[in-house]
Amino acid sequence: AKIARIQGMDAGWNEGNLTRWKQDKSHPNHHPAASLYALAKTVHYASLNLSGTARIRSIIGLAGNHREIALEEARLLVGAWRQTYPVLARFQRELTDVGTFIKSIAVSEAVQPGQLICSDWSQK
Repeated sequence: AKIARIQGMDAGWNEGNLTRWKQDKSHPNHHPAASLYALAKTVHYASLNLSGTARIRSIIGLAGNHREIALEEARLLVGAWRQTYPVLARFQRELTDVGTFIKSIAVSEAVQPGQLICSDWSQK
């Protein structure tokens, strides 16, 4: 329903109606509802895989039933996903921060990627 609002659709495009229309292939709103569902699914799984807005924009553009979207619209879609799943979004940010921190340690200690810092773990 958040994606429907981002797309400029009225309040009638709520979760209940979207589900009914997507399932009822004879309903006049079936195709737009199915397209919104596919768009939401794409944004959801791409966001779960830590894809950024530019990558999500390109994935949506490649999908057969989606139209091209602007980068700003991709930002709005990802923002809606983050509002829907705030704990998961925060966890992802923390993982990214930890990854950046570990990379900075590896660079400052001149450790190559994949190289063990301590080869004898039994002493630690």
